[in-house]
Amino acid sequence: MEPTFDAYSVKWTGASQVNPEYEAVAMEKAMRWAILSAEEVAEPVLTAFVLPWWDDKGSSYARWLSHHFLIVANEAGLQHSALSVMLVGSNKAVTMQ
Repeated sequence: MEPTFDAYSVKWTGASQVNPEYEAVAMEKAMRWAILSAEEVAEPVLTAFVLPWWDDKGSSYARWLSHHFLIVANEAGLQHSALSVMLVGSNKAVTMQ
């Protein structure tokens, strides 16, 4: 099997850091792919995002922030700043220490 450089050709598993292009379509696609990947795999998943937060209404990915797998790590001073998001998911119990 030849290596692929398409991050969306496989489910995201294990621990990873995601830094999509800061364009609406790319950020929402990354958030959606991370959540769907975590929902479909049996092993624990940790996906860390640092994304821009451009206005009071949020960004293209804002609708995903209420998903039960997401932990918003930094909400302070959101206007024109970064938002740190961690996606922690698994169909199995995860123990965090």
